[in-house]
Amino acid sequence: MVVTGSRKEAVRYKLAFDDYVERSGRADIRALVAFSGEVLDETLRPDAFTETNMNPGLHGRSLPEAFKTESYQVMLVANKFQTGFDQPLLVAMYVDKKLSGVTAVQTLSRLNRMAKGKDNTFVLDFVNDPEVIRESFEPYFRDAKLSAVSDPNIVHDIKTKLDSLHIYEEYEVDAAAVVEVFKKGNNALTAAIAPGKERFNTRYEAAVLAGDRVEVDRLELFRSDLTSYINAYDFLSQIINYEDTAVEKHALYYRALARVIREDNRRSPIDLASVALIGYSLKKHDTQNIGLGNDDVGLDPLTAAGSKTPVDPVLARLLEAVNQLNQLFDGDGLTDADMKGFFTHIKGKAAENEKITTQIAANSEQQFLASQDLGTTVTNAIITSGTNFGAMISEALNSDVKLAKIIELIGRALYQDGKEAA
Repeated sequence: MVVTGSRKEAVRYKLAFDDYVERSGRADIRALVAFSGEVLDETLRPDAFTETNMNPGLHGRSLPEAFKTESYQVMLVANKFQTGFDQPLLVAMYVDKKLSGVTAVQTLSRLNRMAKGKDNTFVLDFVNDPEVIRESFEPYFRDAKLSAVSDPNIVHDIKTKLDSLHIYEEYEVDAAAVVEVFKKGNNALTAAIAPGKERFNTRYEAAVLAGDRVEVDRLELFRSDLTSYINAYDFLSQIINYEDTAVEKHALYYRALARVIREDNRRSPIDLASVALIGYSLKKHDTQNIGLGNDDVGLDPLTAAGSKTPVDPVLARLLEAVNQLNQLFDGDGLTDADMKGFFTHIKGKAAENEKITTQIAANSEQQFLASQDLGTTVTNAIITSGTNFGAMISEALNSDVKLAKIIELIGRALYQDGKEAA
């Protein structure tokens, strides 16, 4: 949608648009123009302009009905359809009109509709003061101003990071781009990205098997950075001409590769046909307030190379263990603090055994978890932990399933701690 400043401007936009399309040979792009009544502009022609004579392809249809079809891709408007126009496929808006207050909110919110295949929306505003737009939205939303200017070079920085892992070759990127541009079909695209997918999966599975947490984190960051590149390119390319086809080629390749190496696609599907729900439990957690406020908090722009903020691996493992223990002792009235205390105490006791340290250094994670010494050490730590965790100790020692799970959780944490400390 192109939002113009007046009915006369809408008419001139339509004439200029049609002229450009004709001169450039882009018969696949067509625009509709929407305005009320008649427009007289004797500098252009003596006859009045109307929606009917400026949209000859309507054939009795209304403008919204025609815009739903594949025949039209652009809607040029002047007041009409700025508000109350509900077209979920609308993804971009070019604003050449002063907006403020509720009119600004209603106009820009034309894009705020969900539709299948609609991943992003864009607004390119040529005339409005960002502060006026912010103030217009402020009564309805939390502050949404940028704290700084987005860095257009971010896509190059992310690409350099992705290149460094050697998951793909440039000729594979070129092949995937050709498939996408010339619409050669899904089979051809699958073949083009198959080598990259195979390299990623092979390295990921080998790292997991060897207990190499550093390599696993590196590969997971690669997967995250693919999405960061795609999002940065989708946003910045709307206003910046990179004048480099390689940037677009990599966006096409990364988009396809990211889909097939997601965790839910990377592994073989699990047959759940015979699974039946036999029960569930509800647990009340802390009450949270998510009400909107008026705090003057700015949104950070795209300035970094698109990486996740590093997380303390020891803390991450503790939180994961607490989550697993909550499921194991579900419904027993135990708190997160109980789980943390129990896990930390037992792990600390087990870590004091020199056999454990020696076996971590000499074995893979799977071999270490199968060690009899690990099971004995953790069991003894549970037995000698005193009365502080009485309920959990009793349940663990009276259930082979729970004891085995606790030994596995403690073993994995000990192994990963030991490898990182080496």
